[in-house]
Amino acid sequence: MPLSSADLDVLLALELEPTAAWAVDGTGPRPWRQHPAPAGPEWDEAGMPSLRSLLPFGAEAFAMAAADVSESQLRAYEGLAAVIVDPEGRPGWRDHLNLMADTVGRDPASAAASTEDDLEAWAEKQRRLGVEDFVVVVGTGAYPDTPVATLAADSPLGAEIRALGFGVISHPEPVSYRDLRGPGVQVVRVDPRDEDLVAAVRQPSVSSLPWALDRLVAGRRPA
Repeated sequence: MPLSSADLDVLLALELEPTAAWAVDGTGPRPWRQHPAPAGPEWDEAGMPSLRSLLPFGAEAFAMAAADVSESQLRAYEGLAAVIVDPEGRPGWRDHLNLMADTVGRDPASAAASTEDDLEAWAEKQRRLGVEDFVVVVGTGAYPDTPVATLAADSPLGAEIRALGFGVISHPEPVSYRDLRGPGVQVVRVDPRDEDLVAAVRQPSVSSLPWALDRLVAGRRPA
């Protein structure tokens, strides 16, 4: 039973459809996930679902490599069923895919090749445009002098962009929008009102990452 959107995406990419799932941002269809929502616990409180809410599903294992779970919660889940986690923390899309594939006994090659092709095509297009660095602005919009927040370079999305060979420029404090632009810098924006994009940026996965990157650069060129 996956307990995050990214864990659900990985299982679906491995051609496994779980009978039950839960995610803080929902388990229904997304632009990158054209599947009906599996059954799930009736849980609308803050944080991960309670053990009591999960008992009716009789899960043999919980996939939570990308879930925001505390150490105490993890220990509690382990008392109910096996758990699939990454000891190094939330993994990148490739490590996540391999971890889940090893656990469920599926070959990740096809899913990995498809995502790699999509990511390389995206990266090559950006290189042809002269892009060297990205700045990911978090906000609904900005005038040139509006101070804006930028996504951290070590965020899940920032790490994926850097893995593709680009720099990620971030600032600890808000910076005027006009000061972000420069030669070879592609400025993109995550609108907090765009639930699909926010979900994909928060938990990039084998299926959501290519979609999110395409969405971010649509119609944009570097300075």
